[in-house]
Amino acid sequence: MMANEGKTTTVQSVERALDLLELVANSEQSISIMELMEKTGLNRTTIWRILGTLEKRGYIEKDEVTKNYQRGVKLYQLVRGNDSYSYLVKVIQPYMEEISKKYNETVILSVFQNKKMYNICQVDPEQTVRLMNYTNTFSPLHCSSNGKLQLSYFTEEELESYLMYPLEEFSSFTITNRQALKKQLKEISQQKYSLSIGEYDESENAISIAIEANNNPIAFITLGGPAFRISEKDLREAAPQLLEVAKEISSKLI
Repeated sequence: MMANEGKTTTVQSVERALDLLELVANSEQSISIMELMEKTGLNRTTIWRILGTLEKRGYIEKDEVTKNYQRGVKLYQLVRGNDSYSYLVKVIQPYMEEISKKYNETVILSVFQNKKMYNICQVDPEQTVRLMNYTNTFSPLHCSSNGKLQLSYFTEEELESYLMYPLEEFSSFTITNRQALKKQLKEISQQKYSLSIGEYDESENAISIAIEANNNPIAFITLGGPAFRISEKDLREAAPQLLEVAKEISSKLI
């Protein structure tokens, strides 16, 4: 019988990496190196090196504003055994098609990436005049409906860090005043949906709802169209049904 047979051996560096990965993955909010030091007892240099490796491999992501860490896309890929965005599109696109058909307007699926909203899929109506194709483009946070909804999930610290930078004006309706934006974000947090009424493009109006997993947004569905055809009133009236759709999709992703 071999001396090591029946015994469990571990590698300290791997255990440390997994400990840190689990702490980041299980944290409801992005977590700082200081918090990780307190929870693990590891020194800053060791944690920094391990986090650097995990970030490079895509298992965690660093918010360049707060410098805190959160789950990376690779974790979703491991869980699903496939590209995470492909899985999201597969589950959500049928709902998008139903929404587009019902309202005869464009529906967009997006995720939060690199401090902006990344639009990964779009379903268009048969209308001749409709939104441009936003697929594979990025939208700003402070004036897009999906972006403002993402901001409403930010912690106070994350939001203050974001608001340290000037808010670019994209149209005459863009909110560039920090206090005005914060006030609107509180309303968005309460109503669970977000509107953009000409804020990103004066000719476009839109509403967004969030798809959640463990109370965190992982994707956003946006219904939008030309301002002359779909009004703020129209979008608010659509909100209850869209929120019900979001709950149904979220239950499938848990």
